[in-house]
Amino acid sequence: MATIKDIARECGVSAMTVSAVLNNKKGEVSASTRRGHRPRKLNASQEAALAAHIEAHPDLTLAALQTWLAGEHTVRLSNGAMWSAVARLGLSFKKRRSAPPSRTVRMSPPGAASGGRRSPLSMPTSSSLSMRPAPAPR
Repeated sequence: MATIKDIARECGVSAMTVSAVLNNKKGEVSASTRRGHRPRKLNASQEAALAAHIEAHPDLTLAALQTWLAGEHTVRLSNGAMWSAVARLGLSFKKRRSAPPSRTVRMSPPGAASGGRRSPLSMPTSSSLSMRPAPAPR
């Protein structure tokens, strides 16, 4: 009686392939169907309605769109599914560069880096909570 390794060597395939074919209960030799794929919850007309609603109300949040979709079309989408639907429509929640700034007052002193400190001396160099030695001063 031939072993799996002998059959694999003679057929020019791996032993795993021979084992998979022998363990196939259905006797099918074609590839299995795609698993893990979930069909889209929105059909074409619902996506068109979503696009029209976003066009009419461009300042809506993702949560507001989800609430509208559940109320109008009885379809509940997760955040990821909603992002995918918006991306498929070619839309974005990004702010335009031409939009006015949200604040008119400077938050940092002139010449300071964004989020930076005024001077390197104001940075703590040691901590009493750490067992590691303090870093060398720069």
